[in-house]
Amino acid sequence: MRGMNSATVDLIYLDPPFNSNRDYAAPIGDTKSTAAFKDTWSLDDVKKEWVEDIETDNTASWSAITAAGFTNGDSAQAYLTYMAIRLIEMRRILKPTGTLYLHCDPKMSHYIKLLLDAIMGADQYRNEIVWYYRGAGTPKSDFARRHDIIFRYSGKKDLMFFDPDPARQPYAEATVERFSHYIGNVRDGIDYGQQELNELGKHPDDVITDIQPIAPSAKARLYPTQKPLALLERIIATSSRKGDMVFDPFCGGGTTMVAAEALERKWAGADIEPTAPEFIVKILQQAADNSAFLRGQTLDDVKVRHETRPPKRDDKDAPKRSKNIKQVLYKRQDGRCAGPCGEDGAGRLLDLDLFEVDHIIPRARGGPDIDDNLQLLCSTCNRRKGSKTMNRFLELMESAQ
Repeated sequence: MRGMNSATVDLIYLDPPFNSNRDYAAPIGDTKSTAAFKDTWSLDDVKKEWVEDIETDNTASWSAITAAGFTNGDSAQAYLTYMAIRLIEMRRILKPTGTLYLHCDPKMSHYIKLLLDAIMGADQYRNEIVWYYRGAGTPKSDFARRHDIIFRYSGKKDLMFFDPDPARQPYAEATVERFSHYIGNVRDGIDYGQQELNELGKHPDDVITDIQPIAPSAKARLYPTQKPLALLERIIATSSRKGDMVFDPFCGGGTTMVAAEALERKWAGADIEPTAPEFIVKILQQAADNSAFLRGQTLDDVKVRHETRPPKRDDKDAPKRSKNIKQVLYKRQDGRCAGPCGEDGAGRLLDLDLFEVDHIIPRARGGPDIDDNLQLLCSTCNRRKGSKTMNRFLELMESAQ
């Protein structure tokens, strides 16, 4: 996301890890998968640069994160740090007219709500949507757990797009009966006209009850945390227009992408699973085989481009790299290598032409090509550091001493 241009996305939907303390095999049945992802968290998962960026860009969110650490322990603090650094970028790439939907479960929803208020803005909060569903298993000492939470935030309240019509449902029989005869709207003796039901159905509520999860044994279930296509179609249809850009930063098995394609939106997704593009094609094929949702297209008409390197920003607000960057960095570092190559653990003092420009966070890991992410290393330190982040490199060098 750091490589994506600002204010370019109309709708963001994310179904991230929930801090469930479970491990998942992803994709289902693929023993060769490199991303059998864990949803367990510790402070060892937190990168120092995340904390620095959060404290710099959004101090309110860091306050919420540390408070969660006091009340719910290190695991919650680590998980929320992971989420905050990503939500900060989502806020940047979302258009003022756009909408963000974050899918979570009740275990972490109240902490996530504080984080969203801090980053997106409490005045941009629109809904807490409850997705209620049937399920197996009944706990002996608790009420049965039967719902997820989906938070909805807008870019700007007065600019956002929302169309309730695609999500309307039939009225209750009692309502239809009540409105089958004349119901006047009378106040202070004045008749303001007849109340009528909308022919498309009732305005959608913030509780979804008519969409069920994909059964674990269903052929349609290709990914362990896969959500039903109907749920994504409803979200995308109500909060975006044809041709809008839909983005899913945890795209998993690709349901968001399929729903966006079905509704004629542009789309992009990111996922840690290297085989995610293959599964997007699989679920596209499955949907194409079972419905006419591709509107006359064949699968060959749907082009899926997979990039392993992050994009590079070219918007007018993108941070720039100085033309004389070597001189800028040399002055900033007082002529010393940023690595631990000196006898006292500090970098050696060297002439300018003996230095090499290095990315503190490598580009392959999402590091931007800007002044704040650049440093000067001597050739020895640069070779030892390789593709590691600078923090990881320093940790390894310290442990080796």
